[in-house]
Amino acid sequence: MKKVILEFSSFSNQKTGIEAIQYSKPLFFQKGEIYYLRIFPTTSEPVAEKNTVTIYWNETNVDKITFHLNFANGNTLTEKILINDELKWDLSKGYKEITILK
Repeated sequence: MKKVILEFSSFSNQKTGIEAIQYSKPLFFQKGEIYYLRIFPTTSEPVAEKNTVTIYWNETNVDKITFHLNFANGNTLTEKILINDELKWDLSKGYKEITILK
């Protein structure tokens, strides 16, 4: 997992290994034999209506997670989450946790 590389939409073409990220590191932990990576895009990027995090698991295995946000009444609300351009979550589905199994 230490070889996983992230690329944030506001820093295009700047791929960064998890260990080298200087700001608000993603939450990376292990439970038993399963590794978890939690990403909070608005703590790693400037707040925008759409934020994308590309995860390079290795040279050939890549996932793109896109977050669509709404800024209403001073609040930041996640409206929908897409993985590899496929809708996986929206407001109608309640709690927002997306699992990608590798």
